[in-house]
Amino acid sequence: MTDFTPALPEAIECPLCLGKGELSRTEVLERLGMKDYARVAQLSAEEAIRLILKKEKDGEQARWAKFDAELARRVAEVTGKHSAESQKLQAEKSELAARLKGIEKSTTVTLDNARQEERLLPRKNCRSSSPP
Repeated sequence: MTDFTPALPEAIECPLCLGKGELSRTEVLERLGMKDYARVAQLSAEEAIRLILKKEKDGEQARWAKFDAELARRVAEVTGKHSAESQKLQAEKSELAARLKGIEKSTTVTLDNARQEERLLPRKNCRSSSPP
């Protein structure tokens, strides 16, 4: 921003005291009942900028809060989905483990029966080959 007001001296002779003392421009204008419009404009601009910055900061905090809430919602959604899948797979694993134990048990029984039959087979062969 460029300043279009002419450069005014900060201290001027006081017309109220006919130059016997020096007062600042602001003090002279205040005694005359006038406002220093350049200073008022500057303060107004500073206040406007402060309000805009505060509003932007509040808006940013609101956006972050909204982002955090959305992130938490999505994480919970994905966690729930994966938890359900994990439970399903765990149940499937348990079922397969039970089936495997059943197969191992039946295989063991079958092997035991086959071994028993192999042991008995020579005895049968011996009985059938001997004359009665």
